[in-house]
Order: sequence, then structure tokens, then C-alpha cells
Amino acid sequence: MSRASSSHICKHNVFLSFRGEDTRRNFVSHLYNALDLRGIRTFKDDKRLEIEKSISDEFLKAIQEARFAVVIFSKSYASSRWCLEELAHIIKFKNELKRITEKVESLRIPNDYYFKDDLVDYSNIFKRMQSLKILIVGNGTFSSNCAITFLPSSLRFIEWQGYPSISLPESFEPLQLVVLCLCESRLVELWPISKKLSNLKHLNLSKSLGLTNPPNFGDMPILETLDLEGCVNLEEVHPSLGHCRKLTYLSLYGCRKLKKLPKFVCMDSLEDLNLSECTRLEEFPEICGDMRRLSILYLGSPRIRSLPPSLSGLRDRELHLDDCEILECIPDTIRNLSNVTISGCNKLATLPNSLFESQLLKSLKIYRCSRLVKLPVSLGVQKNLRLLEIDGCENLKKLPSSIQMKSLQKLKISNSPKLDTFPEIEGDMHCLTLLTLKSTGIREVPSSIGNLSGLKSLHLEGCEDLVSLPDSLCNLMNLQCLTLNGSKKLENFQDLIFLMLKIKE
Repeated sequence: MSRASSSHICKHNVFLSFRGEDTRRNFVSHLYNALDLRGIRTFKDDKRLEIEKSISDEFLKAIQEARFAVVIFSKSYASSRWCLEELAHIIKFKNELKRITEKVESLRIPNDYYFKDDLVDYSNIFKRMQSLKILIVGNGTFSSNCAITFLPSSLRFIEWQGYPSISLPESFEPLQLVVLCLCESRLVELWPISKKLSNLKHLNLSKSLGLTNPPNFGDMPILETLDLEGCVNLEEVHPSLGHCRKLTYLSLYGCRKLKKLPKFVCMDSLEDLNLSECTRLEEFPEICGDMRRLSILYLGSPRIRSLPPSLSGLRDRELHLDDCEILECIPDTIRNLSNVTISGCNKLATLPNSLFESQLLKSLKIYRCSRLVKLPVSLGVQKNLRLLEIDGCENLKKLPSSIQMKSLQKLKISNSPKLDTFPEIEGDMHCLTLLTLKSTGIREVPSSIGNLSGLKSLHLEGCEDLVSLPDSLCNLMNLQCLTLNGSKKLENFQDLIFLMLKIKE
């Protein structure tokens, strides 16, 4: 209840509009008490008022006389005729007293809060919010066939999942806009005409399936992040992209119709570039300027034959090559990497020594590279490598003859049937806890495996050519799991296991 009873409504500072007993007991109750403690007279209707068929004159007077109105949206709010009438009167009286919507600076409408088209004039509501700076709209809020014809030019932050129109309103002047996130929208283009976005730093149009006309990035001089992931009908991007000097993050992941990228002329701030699943991209963009800050590169296109030597900016960072089916080599100018993942590069026969010269490599994963025959000798002495994983390299025959990787924690080699020899273990490798040699052509395990004092799991299943195991396995006092199923030629394992169990007792 407010300070006055419902039979005698006096003037209040704040009018609360809401619906639902849960809302009343929780958020509204806390808000009312907080305002009351500060001496702010607040009107909160009692439980009997909504029983009436229409809003009484006394109730309308409470709305009209209050200096401010706070509308608390809930899932049931829009389904109440009473609440909608109440909201309509709040907006009506706003024009007379210059309050409410013109003072609203932030508006958030949660997911699945659905407005019926015949009940709401969207553009008229936004026209009344000339001070609006932050607009957050959840998915499923507006009908997919409605048109947004007006947005306040005061906006600085827009996050609207599932934006329902094919473009932003022409009347919207985004000079103050800093963040624009319209993921999963129905956009075909941002605007039908050019607009200056002098303050825009973050643009996210990801999964906008209808986007075909990319914006002019020359209108966004301080753009820092650009996310166009999943824009499956985007065939090109504006040439001005290559001149985004402030851009640090660029994702074109899953842009499956994209065939060409412009020259990267002035992109010296770029740190993270994602071109995964760009299945029609025919060549890597030409790099004309300095890209020394580039630290993460994801590339996935079956049509790319080579990487430019100028791609030397990758230092102490990550390289991910996925399904680059005709890529024949990695330039030796690419070095100083910490994480490398190579998958489905079927023409790649070897890896350059330059990848291993710096001793910075921490993770190396190689999957489904059918032409890969051997790995460089320098791999065997990587001091900082923690994970080495090889799977599905059907023609891999040779690893370094010996390995001395003191930081290695996991070594996993699977489905590489032509690999018949495992390297000798040299030096201290006590960090290695997992060794997998599943479905390989390994014939014997070197006795130096007994030096792996920290080994907990050893998996040798599917090694059909494995004949024997060394007695040095008895030295592995921390071994907890040994799998040998499918190793049909193995002869001495029963006696060895018995001996290992006896030693552990």
C-alpha cells in the first residue's frame, strides 16, 4: 500500500506499475521499501484494484499526479488489459508533465517477453524516449514481420537479438553509438544509405542469415571488434575493411559464400582473425601492412593453396588450420607459436622446423592429415610442450628417434597404422601422466618407457602388431590404468601384469 489508502489517493513522487503476485512480493516489495525508507512517497496498488473492469478516476489521478512512473515488465504484464491501459495512460500523461519516457535512459526487455503487434506502436514509443542511451531487447520479443521505423539518435548501446527489420531506420543518426549488437537479425543491410558511426567500437551482426550488403567500414574509424559469424549469404565485404586500423577482432566464421577478402592494408591492431568454415574462400587476403599484433588465426577453406610469407606476425600465439584440403605447406616465416592445431590438411606432407625453433610450443594437435609422413626431429626436444596429439594420420611413419620433453603431460597417438616405432625416452619426463598409442603399427615399446615415473595411464588397445612389452613397465609405480584389448599378437603380458601386481603389493 502507498502512504494513502486506495479510497483517498494523494499526490505521490513515484507510481509503480506491475502485475503478478510474485513480482509484488519480490522486486516490487524491495523497491517500494527502499523508496519509502528514503522518504519518497510511492504508490503501489493493493490487491483489489485490478478486480474492477476499468481503471477508476482515482487511479488515473494517481498516475497523473506522480512525478515519476516506474513500469516493471514481467511475462504476464502484456497479457493484462488493465496493465496495458495503465501503460497507455502513463505515456499519455507524459506529454503533459514532461516526465517518464523522455527521461528513460535505459530499457531492457527480457527474452520471450512478447508484444502483440496490434497492441503496441513501436515507433511511437521510441519517439517518446529521446534520452534513451541503452536498449537491450531479448529474442522472441517482437513479431518477425514488424517494421522498426524509428530509433532515438541518443542511443549509445544497442543489443537486439532477432532484430525484426531488414535495415535500421533511415531517420536514426548513430553518431553517439558505441556498441551495436544485432545477432540473429533479419537484416539485409545496416542502412540503405551511408551513415557516419564516428564512435562505434563494437559491431556484431552474427547469424544474420539475410545479410548480403555489407556496411562501409570507412564510416567506422575507431571500430575495434567485428563479428559476422554465420552470415551464410554474405559473398563479399566492403574493401574498406582492410583499412580498419583500430580493429583487434574479426570473425567471419561460417561465412560459406564468402569468396574473397580485400587487401589487409592498415590492420596493424588486429589480434584475432577467424576464417573457419569459409568454404568458398579462394585465397588468404594479401597483407600489405604491418600485422605484428596478430596472435590468433583460425583458417578453414578447402580452396586455399598457400599462406603468404608475410604472415609472420603470429608470435607466441595460436594457429588453427581446419580442412584446408589443398594446402601444401606452412611458410617457415611463421614461428614462435604456442598452440598449433592442424586438421584435415590432406596435402600437407611435413611441418616446418621454424614451428619448433623457439621452444615456445605448448600444444600441438594434428588430425586427419593423410599425406603427413614424418615430423621434424626438433619436435623431440620441445621443453615447454605439454600436449601432443595425433589422430587419423594414416601415412605417418616416423617420429623423432628420441624424445626429451620435460614438460609433456599428455602424448596421444591414434589411428596411425603405419607408425611402427616409438621413440626412445631420454632425460626427465616425469610430468607425462597419459600415453596413448591406440590403433598404431607399433611392434614393441622401448624399455626406456620405464623412465616415465609419473605415468598413470597407458593405452595400447588396437595395436595389432604389438608383440611384447618390456619388463621396465614394472618401474612405473604410479601406473593405474593399462589397456591392451585388440593387441592380438601380444604374448608375455599376463606374466608381466602378474609381476607388476606383485611389485605393487
